[in-house]
Amino acid sequence: MKALQRSAEQTLLKYLNLKKRFPMSTCDLDCLDPKMNELFSSGYLFVSPIKDKQGRRVIIGVGSNLDPQKYTDEDHFKTHMITYETLLWDEETQIRGLTYFGDIKGVSTSQVLICLYLIQSCTQVSIVDINVYV
Repeated sequence: MKALQRSAEQTLLKYLNLKKRFPMSTCDLDCLDPKMNELFSSGYLFVSPIKDKQGRRVIIGVGSNLDPQKYTDEDHFKTHMITYETLLWDEETQIRGLTYFGDIKGVSTSQVLICLYLIQSCTQVSIVDINVYV
């Protein structure tokens, strides 16, 4: 039990550190913000209504819908934070984890991997399966 408590404490500290180090990307998360709303409406990142075979929610990212001239890395990361923090309200998602499916055409592999690493290691989100296509 103490090991689980220690692990939860470490994750919380990492989460707070992430928010402290990157406030522009992790605070004021509002999907109705005009820029975020436009990015979500473009189909860049969304949750599929269909779950995978293990009953996990599936996040779909379409990199070609992210215009690098218009949106910053902060905007990119913020869409992920909004999505994952929203899904964490669902108890089933907390238990089963998530599947990420990404078509990263137009986005660098390193951007996607850094984003997913930060989300996975600094939040309670468990991304169980990652499928990336270029």
